Amino acid sequence: MVDNSQERIRDRFNQMPWHDSKLLNVRIVPARHDPRSADVILEIILRSAKAGGEASQALLSLRDSTIVKLDFDIATKSVCGDDIASASCDIDSPLKSQLERERLAAEPNGLSGYLHFSWILCPPSGEMHVFARTFDIDVGVANG
Repeated sequence: MVDNSQERIRDRFNQMPWHDSKLLNVRIVPARHDPRSADVILEIILRSAKAGGEASQALLSLRDSTIVKLDFDIATKSVCGDDIASASCDIDSPLKSQLERERLAAEPNGLSGYLHFSWILCPPSGEMHVFARTFDIDVGVANG
């Protein structure tokens, strides 16, 4: 069953102007209130949603993350200007189902309650997948 709050989180994330934004830095830090999980912090330059608008530095925090899959070609990422081709948040996905089936079969709730956040960088730079409960973003903040 889909939780209304998950739908709101997904929709808020998916409405952000990801295409041609930039992924500058990724950090994994202990979660604020649960030592068994982590927060994934992304330093980004977020393209303006308005035509001709200014891009803004921002910190995106994926809260209560449990699994991170990262596949970056660092040299190509730099050559491609750190550009993000696309990003999405999904309540269910083929990768989420695969992880539950192959790695979390013994877990009673698997990835229930987690959202699948993903970024595809400009090819062939790579991609990143994070399973987290929610996110927040601070626009106009960097190096936080």
